Amino acid sequence: MQDMLPQLAGAAPSFAAVQDDLNALKSGRPTVWHNDRWRPFAEALSRASMTLSDVEEAAASWKEYRGVLAALFPGEVPESGVVDSQLVDIASIAGRENVFLKADHDLPIGSSIKARGGVFEVLQHAADRAVIDGTEFDPLAPDWGRLHSNLETRRIVVGSTGNLAYSVGRTARALGFQAEVHISADATPFKKARLVELGADVVEHSGDYSEAVAAARKSAAGDDAAYLIDDESSPRLFLGYSYGARLLADQLASRGITVDEEHPLIVYLPCGVGGAPGGLTFGLKAIFGDNCACVFVEPTQSPCFLVQLMSGKNTPTSVYDVGLNNRTIADGLAVPSASIFAVEQVGEMVETCVTVSESEMLELSAKLGEHGFPVEPSAASALGALEPFVKSCNEHVEERKRRFASASATHVIWSTGKSTPDTLKLLTEFAKPNFKRVGV
Repeated sequence: MQDMLPQLAGAAPSFAAVQDDLNALKSGRPTVWHNDRWRPFAEALSRASMTLSDVEEAAASWKEYRGVLAALFPGEVPESGVVDSQLVDIASIAGRENVFLKADHDLPIGSSIKARGGVFEVLQHAADRAVIDGTEFDPLAPDWGRLHSNLETRRIVVGSTGNLAYSVGRTARALGFQAEVHISADATPFKKARLVELGADVVEHSGDYSEAVAAARKSAAGDDAAYLIDDESSPRLFLGYSYGARLLADQLASRGITVDEEHPLIVYLPCGVGGAPGGLTFGLKAIFGDNCACVFVEPTQSPCFLVQLMSGKNTPTSVYDVGLNNRTIADGLAVPSASIFAVEQVGEMVETCVTVSESEMLELSAKLGEHGFPVEPSAASALGALEPFVKSCNEHVEERKRRFASASATHVIWSTGKSTPDTLKLLTEFAKPNFKRVGV
């Protein structure tokens, strides 16, 4: 275990402390791990390759694409062309005040947070092709048909456990692209079936998420007509997600919610490979700075971002390396190794990592469903991190941590994906006395 000693910037914890944290992880017990690599935003930003200008440019691009989105998905995307979800007060469900649900399980196009990145990158590539082809990137333009025909000769390739593939596939097919999707063994039958219905070329792999992504890279390599959307290392995906932070800030402001030193914001983000929560974290910190704490939430057997941060390395570290099995009912979070790109951008901005058990994810998925929020277990995990995080902060020696547990703090649970028939089947099984937990 000695190779897990931290190597990133900042004061390293003792080997004994790291060993204790690793032992807690290996036990499969839910864990709250305060990131000892956290740094003030200005300092962390100085070491990231993404910049505030990049975030601004992404926001401007999203606004430029509104007309395209409204035309491609009429009735689903509003006429305004804004792709966003509601911010809902769930204090009565959470059992404490100032708790809100960011309902990305109802996000247009993908019914998941992945649409924020996947839709954005496909649009960016299509806009690039329009420039190359000498056409306007506007469905109302007279040469739109020519662009659509040109895109039909090209393919978008992506590796995924399901949600990213769906948002990418829908947008790609709507624009005319061929879509090739490599999915891991963790993808559920429903998610596979809906990709086939889109007309995507679905390639199933018997291995995990990392194998599917590697296969997608291999398929796209050397093919000038192929464009790879790489969930592990794409700046465009990352920046697409970042715009969600600005939309959340607008919603908070419209509710009269102040975010400052006395009224901190805590955002709970389910984490798989790390691109979506990473992009949102970068965007949130760009707006609120150190008055916002970003909490990454992972399954007890698949905490790849926690393991990567704890290792202190800039080279991949897998959950398998610390004796975990990466088996979880949260298929969107079943990732063995974190995105090194995301770690390099926000590794020093993430406040805390919290792991949640299989049974709690299922319980909370059922509870939220009963209140009219049909979310999959991976999305429900965020709510499971709320009380452990607050309790840990309340007992923390640092005053900065304790203020996140104050009654004046605002908590946002980011619901990342909608429940599917597969989720409903799991919940039915979970209600039975002889239900056998998965992944532990």
